[in-house]
Amino acid sequence: MMPETRSSSKRRRTMDGSVDADVTISESSQPAQNPTVVKSDTIWFFDGNIVLQATDEAEHTQHLFKCHKSILAKHSSIFDDVFGLPQSQESSEQFEGVPLVRLPDSADDLRDLLELLYDPIRIPHEKHAAETVGNVAGVLRLATKYDIAPLRQRLIEVLERDWSRTLRGWDQNISEIDELMLSKQGGNFDDFLPEPASLIRLAQECKVPSVLTSAYYQLCRVYDSRTPEDEEKRFAEIDLLSASDLRRFIKGREALRLEIRRFLVSISSNKRPAASITCNLSPGKNKDGHTIWGCKTKLRQWVTSTAFDELCGTMSDDPLSRMSVMVRKAGNLSDKEVCVNCRIWLSQTIRTKREELWLALGDYFEVDDFDDGEVEIVEEQEVEA
Repeated sequence: MMPETRSSSKRRRTMDGSVDADVTISESSQPAQNPTVVKSDTIWFFDGNIVLQATDEAEHTQHLFKCHKSILAKHSSIFDDVFGLPQSQESSEQFEGVPLVRLPDSADDLRDLLELLYDPIRIPHEKHAAETVGNVAGVLRLATKYDIAPLRQRLIEVLERDWSRTLRGWDQNISEIDELMLSKQGGNFDDFLPEPASLIRLAQECKVPSVLTSAYYQLCRVYDSRTPEDEEKRFAEIDLLSASDLRRFIKGREALRLEIRRFLVSISSNKRPAASITCNLSPGKNKDGHTIWGCKTKLRQWVTSTAFDELCGTMSDDPLSRMSVMVRKAGNLSDKEVCVNCRIWLSQTIRTKREELWLALGDYFEVDDFDDGEVEIVEEQEVEA
């Protein structure tokens, strides 16, 4: 005899859970304390020919979903294989005369998955919503677990809209968020982008490398950026990261900082700006009496003061944004400081290095393509500062 049955529309979202590749049709068994059984009021079709059962551990309830084998098998190779196995009528568990499959998944996540399979238009689509990762996390885990490729890809695209794999997309998103914050007369970045450690955890778990470059870089921007006395600044939930993810982050952040320092040193130590650039100022002499190109002394002073302070000082957690500022500042230098040709060279050099740094972030943070061929890194041809 089944435990008490009731219907409920109560929902609770959770970021907890793990990807478990096992799908089992359970043998009949009764727990020590019989939980309440809840029929879904959204996924309970009168002509359904399979009942899926999932657990709400917090409520100590078993949730039942009556659906169609054909729908599940069409979308999921895992369910297609499971339903293709021979099942004797005597040994298979049933509920109200329909075969019952017990799944080790969250009831809320399973409900969300089934609702999207029957009504794909329900997929979250709002851009720049801080809750997007939490809304898609459970379904993405199950879509990955049960090999539901089309739904999985659509959910990944939802994440990619906020977490672009290209520098152009990243710049566009940051610009849009800045405009949103101005239109709302303030606010916090957390209102539009979620805390990045949760996304890194989800992307690593579900093998979604396309969002990791943006997520790791965003973590650089917010990591340790708030003190207990300063509640306005952002803070990262580092505890959500695995030990390997934390290692990747720390290693990548230091690699990024080191490359920026190397870049600034290379600019200040160049013997000439570029083979194709002619400095308009007359050559000068350094302290050792060697001839140097006319703008070198002024340019070195600018790099060692302004540029180093911007990119390696207290605001260095967001070097890509600071480099955009440096491009503008380099272009605004006066003729008394640096000639027009050297200003053009300097601005273009910083802009080019900014693009190179973005493309290198995947290597710095050891972003793995997971060898699944699903995600291709897109390179930028040109980025306007």
